[in-house]
Amino acid sequence: MAKWTRDELILTLDLYISSGHRVVEKSRPETIALTALLNSIRAADLEVPKGEVRTPGSVKAKLANFRALDPTTDSTGWGNGAKLDRDVWDEFADNPDALAHQVSLIRSSLNRIPS
Repeated sequence: MAKWTRDELILTLDLYISSGHRVVEKSRPETIALTALLNSIRAADLEVPKGEVRTPGSVKAKLANFRALDPTTDSTGWGNGAKLDRDVWDEFADNPDALAHQVSLIRSSLNRIPS
């Protein structure tokens, strides 16, 4: 599985925070919707090998990585996060306006991707 991109992590952090700092189960509609969004981004990325996708399970694992970074929780999460996870957390976890702005930019850029 390819490394997570900054945009993918920002979108996943947004789900983590908007879900009340919870690891959302992989069967939940919001996890499935994020998985589809991440895969639409990946499909447009020429550097991602064809057929390489994110799964609801991989989204749940990344949410757990953010939980491990979250000082407001008692849980240690899964603790398998990468440096970029920490960088995205440090930049956006305490700055909801900046996070919302980045999420908006990422989502609007999807409208410009040719089908």
